[in-house]
Amino acid sequence: HRIVPALKVGSENISVAEYNFDYYNNVTNYVSTMENYGMKAESIGLDLNKPLSEQKYSIGAPGISTWDDYFKTQTTTSIKSTVQLYLAAKDDGVKLPEAKQKELDESFKNLEEYCKNSNISVDKYLAQNYGKGVTENIARKSIERSYLAEYYSGTKKDTFSFSDAQITDYYNKHKSDFDFADYRSFDFSGEPPAASKTPSALNSAAGSTAAADDKSSKDAKSAEATAADNAAKDAAMAQAKQKADKMAALVTDEASFIKLAAENAPKDQKESYKDPEYTLKKGATASGMMDSVKAWVYDDARKSGDKAAVKTNSGYTVLYFIKRYRPNDPTVSVRHILIQPQITEGAKSATPEQKATAKKTAEDIYKQWQSGKKTEDSFAELAQKSSSDPSSADKGGLYKNIHPGQMVPTFNDWCFDASRKPGDSGIVESSYGYHIMYFVGKSKAYWMANVEDTLISNAYKDFADSLDKKYKSAEKSFGMSLAGKK
Repeated sequence: HRIVPALKVGSENISVAEYNFDYYNNVTNYVSTMENYGMKAESIGLDLNKPLSEQKYSIGAPGISTWDDYFKTQTTTSIKSTVQLYLAAKDDGVKLPEAKQKELDESFKNLEEYCKNSNISVDKYLAQNYGKGVTENIARKSIERSYLAEYYSGTKKDTFSFSDAQITDYYNKHKSDFDFADYRSFDFSGEPPAASKTPSALNSAAGSTAAADDKSSKDAKSAEATAADNAAKDAAMAQAKQKADKMAALVTDEASFIKLAAENAPKDQKESYKDPEYTLKKGATASGMMDSVKAWVYDDARKSGDKAAVKTNSGYTVLYFIKRYRPNDPTVSVRHILIQPQITEGAKSATPEQKATAKKTAEDIYKQWQSGKKTEDSFAELAQKSSSDPSSADKGGLYKNIHPGQMVPTFNDWCFDASRKPGDSGIVESSYGYHIMYFVGKSKAYWMANVEDTLISNAYKDFADSLDKKYKSAEKSFGMSLAGKK
């Protein structure tokens, strides 16, 4: 498993063992994400105690029939992208920063300590959890490759820059992608009541299970059931349209919209709809709208006070237009050093003692900075050495163009305090731990920051596409047949 290749990317052969390490990392991360949303793997037919190649992939996707197929698709994609970036970094002479190497060494030191206390070798622990052939050297190589790829990706994005004129030109050609809109909406469901579905469902079941019926009889009953269902759906949609058209005709202003929404709401929701905010969509963006709603709201001819009943996938929506605008609020740029409590293995949260230790560490680092030059550069150096935020540590803790509501509440409140000025510093506690803060200053207008991000993303995609052509990849059938097995 440590010799046979499962995948080749450019000049790099990825052994079955290396592939297994990433494969089972993907499985673990997938299950953890589900648990974070309060779901269990079993609820979608994923049983980690059985071979994934024998379990049907229940969600459905072209070319994917088992959970093994799914995770192999994900793993091949992620390894391919990571190795391409890794090879490009090596070709450009980019090396892993000392702080990231230190972080990697520390994680393996902790793993060795854990295995020692558990009376198991590191290699055996890794093989049990990540598949055949996985050793400490294999895991370290894979993680080092990922770290360098991630670091290189971030530095590459920082090389893309665009002038205000380029940003404005792109905005003018894609206004609806960046403008905000305020409007009101109320939905009329076009789904037939559950009771109206029951007869056709019973007919369908009877037609499929009655052994005495011949095929033509079954087909006839199935066709009747389908026709009945379609008729019920058509009737429900027609009723929803009638109600929506009536409400739209009666709307004269926002007050009347709120009143009519409350009158048409289901009994158990009437109180909610009396709240003027309940039907209001404020600062909405096109990306979060259904196509038909987006087309109406972002029609260039749209003006304040316009109203309409618009068909959607599930019924009809009554809309009342208030305004469309370019978000001009300034964004801000800050640096931070995140100090997280060292949570006990298996625990869900930190103890008061662990939080107190993290707080003292943050205070000590803050004092260290204050007793020095107290400059942004010296803060950035400390962030690179001390921050546990993987998204910003390599960049000296920098977050550029933050908009209101983007960060966790306490972090956000500190950044957007009306009295905040360049050079301000302090310590903020959040659900992540303790943040040593440094305020760089106000940045571009929100709309400009959004457009710039899009231009950078487009440029990076072009770069990634060029790597795909430069470092071609190919799966090795024999190796892939061995991959994904413990």
